[in-house]
Amino acid sequence: MNINYATRTLVLAVTASATAVALTACSDPSAPRHIEVKTADTGITAKADHIAPSWLPDDARDVTVKRRTTGNERILVASYTGRLNPPGCFTIAEPGQPNAQELNRAYTADHLTKEASTADFTTRPSLSASWWPDGQEKKTRLMCDRWWVTVDGGKIYAFSPEMKMIAENPNAN
Repeated sequence: MNINYATRTLVLAVTASATAVALTACSDPSAPRHIEVKTADTGITAKADHIAPSWLPDDARDVTVKRRTTGNERILVASYTGRLNPPGCFTIAEPGQPNAQELNRAYTADHLTKEASTADFTTRPSLSASWWPDGQEKKTRLMCDRWWVTVDGGKIYAFSPEMKMIAENPNAN
C-alpha cells in the first residue's frame, strides 16, 4: 500500500468530518427554515430574477421580497411614486377586506392559486420583516392576481397569502 495514498485519504476524511461538524454547529435550530430574502435595484431586475410578480412596475426601485420557499407566501416592498394600474390588478370595494368574489377573481387569475379554494388561504401574512408594517394587509386597495397590494407613502407593499395547511406547519418538509 502506498503510504502517501493512505495518508491523503485519512487527511481528507478527517477534514470532511470536521467540516461537517463545524457547519452543523453553525446552524441556528431556532431560525425559521425555508425562508429567504431577495433584493433587486429595480422592478425590471426583480422580475428578470423571478423574485417579483409581473405586475410590479419596471421602474420600481429598491425591491425587497421575503418568501417562504415551500409555499406561496411573499411580502414585498418597493419604492414607487407612480400610479399603479397594471393589467391583472383591480381595486377592491372595502380596503383591507377583499370579499369572496374579489378573492375568487384574483386567485383564479393566478396560475399558482387558480385550482384552490379561496378558503384554503390565509388573509394575513405570517412572515414579518422590519420593513413590513404590522397590519399592512389591512390597507390593501388592489388585488393583483393573488397579491394584496397597497401603495402608501411612495412605497408598494404587497402580500401573497399562504395556504392554511402550510402556514399552520411552516417548518415541515
